[in-house]
Amino acid sequence: MTNEYGMNQYLAKRGVKVPSIVYLSVNQRILVERYLNGAPLTDYVKEAVTQHNLTRSQSGLFGSFGETLAGIHGVGVSVGDSKPENFVVQEGDIFTVDLEQAGKRPDYSWDIAEFLFYTGHYFTRPLPPPALRELAEAFVKGYLRKGAAEELRKAATVKHAKAFSVWTSPQAILEISRVLRAAK
Repeated sequence: MTNEYGMNQYLAKRGVKVPSIVYLSVNQRILVERYLNGAPLTDYVKEAVTQHNLTRSQSGLFGSFGETLAGIHGVGVSVGDSKPENFVVQEGDIFTVDLEQAGKRPDYSWDIAEFLFYTGHYFTRPLPPPALRELAEAFVKGYLRKGAAEELRKAATVKHAKAFSVWTSPQAILEISRVLRAAK
């Protein structure tokens, strides 16, 4: 709880969209954040997997998310749990929630790998459609607006990919890795 509070405040002061704190009681170990009337990024991922190609709007959203994550990294924070359900889209803004694993450690490639390889598990067909590659490319393009290509390439390592091989098909991991390794 204290880490969630500290990271929330640190990011908010640096312009990262996070829910505001409504109530905090350290003694009772209670933290209440403002309700976000939006949809988790997971909903947009699940919509994307049903399509052969992404729409322009979907590409824009995943690009914006890449830029958001790079912005968080730019202020020295690694989210630690960057699955799509830990981000909420509200009126076009992307909010970061569930910051209990966040920290000031330079493990940015893990955040990238977790988002993309975990997202890949939603693509359940034997051969993922072009939409998976397009989602990864949009994310990479957005990330590069504020972040380093080196972090994207580090996210493509076997070490990271192996962690998701239980959930995500080898074909999806390969496709995502190719996109990450091509980042310049």
